[in-house]
This record gives sequence, structure tokens and C-alpha cells, in this order.
Amino acid sequence: MSVHIEDGRKLNELKRINPTIFRGNKMDAFSKQLLDLVSGTFNNKYPLIIAPDSDPVGYVEGANAEYPMVINVRTVAKIKRKHPLSYSFVEMMRFMLRESWFTMESMTVNGSNVMLLDEILDDGPMVAVFHESSVEGNIPGLKVNRIASVYGKDNLNSLVIRTWEANKTFSKNKNIEPYLNRSTWLQLPPDLKLALSSKYHRKSFTKSQVEEDIKLGRNIDLSLEEKIIIKHSVMSSKNGTAEEKIITEEKEPERKENREKDRN
Repeated sequence: MSVHIEDGRKLNELKRINPTIFRGNKMDAFSKQLLDLVSGTFNNKYPLIIAPDSDPVGYVEGANAEYPMVINVRTVAKIKRKHPLSYSFVEMMRFMLRESWFTMESMTVNGSNVMLLDEILDDGPMVAVFHESSVEGNIPGLKVNRIASVYGKDNLNSLVIRTWEANKTFSKNKNIEPYLNRSTWLQLPPDLKLALSSKYHRKSFTKSQVEEDIKLGRNIDLSLEEKIIIKHSVMSSKNGTAEEKIITEEKEPERKENREKDRN
């Protein structure tokens, strides 16, 4: 159970993070590191390297997919202690991140991101928190994406809405509509639900950007009726006059055609 590292620069970088999991240019696979952790032979001084890169979080605004992905021993222990997650579950970390629905910028910790995973526990939908950081020892120029926590969030709906209202950045990985259709955990505001769907073209966005796009009718694939409905839900409480103006402008070609027919 090993990963062959061909790139010399990447190999040196990874060895600086944890030199104890290498045999030449072969790195112990994450599953092997977890087994060593369980058996007590893993060196707790160093983090576990989940993967040489962070491809699963590449869709997140501001995240660097080239950085190695790591998780600290104490974080693995915390996940195992607080939640009914086996080590085999932790082993699937990379896959779960790759299949995440969307990520939102943390409201409380600068540089942290909260990912909604395609997994549900008894206490709610699962989220993973990661952030860019230096490795232990503050090795100059060496950055990683560190998994800080994985847990079930019982009040996720409230967190998502508060984050949205705070105008934090959201990044979508895949169309969330199938999730919403089968889940009772997450009831989103209409504008956010639209932004996370395949009908909205931006991959990363804030509430203010989405509102502006809805107002101007850009970056969105909607019928006229759908535009009127979403504009009403988003703008009626803020600026009814602006809403009426937009709807009037959209219907103006149809009205002009009707006037010409009347003249004839």
C-alpha cells in the first residue's frame, strides 16, 4: 500500500512534511498510515498525508489544488472519539471531499472553508472543515491544505443561511438539486438554491453577486416566468420599484408587438 511519487520536487516537499512514511520515492498510502496509527507505530510528531495534492478541493474559490492534503493525528483521534466514524470511514476522506456538494467560506475563522459532504449521520448532514496552513515547524514556502474537522451538523440549515446572509463566498461542486429533492435537512432561500443549481453559471459567488445577476438577468438560464418568480422572492422586500422596472423591460418586446397589431 504505497504511492509512487515521480516528481522530484513534489517528493522532496512531501518528505519535509513527514519523512517517516517514505521508502525511497514511495509514500505509504493513507490507508497504511491509518493502520500504523491504530497499531501504535505511526510517528505522532508528523501529520498524516492524505494525498500529494488537493485535487478534491480545487473547485473552491481561493484553494490551491497543488498543495498536499494532510490531517493531524489529534484530528483523526477527535473524529473517532466524538463521532461513530471508523478508521475505514476516515480512509475515504479524499473520495468524500471529491463528492462534496458545495463549500462555503467560514464566518468565524479566516481562511477556513466548510464543505457539505454527500453523507448523513444521525445528528445531521456531514461537513468537513479545511484551511490552508503551514506545516509544523513553519517550513518556509511549504503550504498544505489541512483537514481540521469532520462532523455531523444538526443545525446546518441555520449555518448555511447565516453564512449566505453574511455575504460569504460559496463554491459549488455539483448541482445540489438532487440533494434537495431527497433531503429534509436543508431548506435554502430561493436565490441560494438557484445559485447552487445548474441554471446558474458562476462556480463561486456571494449573495450580493447573485442578487445583481438576478437583477440584470445574466449568468442564469431561466424562462421569463422563472425570472419573475425568483426576482419577486429576492427583490420584493428590498426594492419593489426596481423589480417592476425589470419585469416591464423584459415584457416590453411583447407589448410593442401587441401595439403594432392593434394599429393594423
